[in-house]
Amino acid sequence: YMPIPWESCMTMGNSWSYIPKENFKPARKLIQTLVDIVAKNGNLLLNIAPGPDGEWHEEAYQRLQEIGKWIAVNGESIYDTKPLAPYRQGQWAFTTNSQARYVSYLPTDSEKLLPASLTIPSLTTSPKAKISILGSTQTLKITKTQDGISVSVPEKVRQQLANQPVWVLKIVG
Repeated sequence: YMPIPWESCMTMGNSWSYIPKENFKPARKLIQTLVDIVAKNGNLLLNIAPGPDGEWHEEAYQRLQEIGKWIAVNGESIYDTKPLAPYRQGQWAFTTNSQARYVSYLPTDSEKLLPASLTIPSLTTSPKAKISILGSTQTLKITKTQDGISVSVPEKVRQQLANQPVWVLKIVG
């Protein structure tokens, strides 16, 4: 985290300029990078090099579609938010706005399902707080623990939101 605004400039692939056989980063990595940067008070500038005809590789369009699909559901945790201490801790990233706190879970490459039980570190909530996962309307059960708060995720929600690059928990109240 930096107390002043900053920007990370990176490429969607490996090169700043066009190369015929570009190696594009997976959408999962690009989305996790975005979440990580925003939680640390940064902005992501993502370069996509156009070809000689001005068009992008088909893969670049696919990545943007995947990122857009994730943003359509989870964008409220990115846009018009500020970092929330502890910013980044393990697989967690924290942001906030005037309506809610957002706790993003960045899964490992092998995690396809959100764990059935999550412990959010360094976080306290009021007894009246409501927690949900963006993409689902179901309110989740939370329990205060010594390490933070524990969240139970029903199997139906885990299956409904399988294979996400980042899962975002929304805490209101």
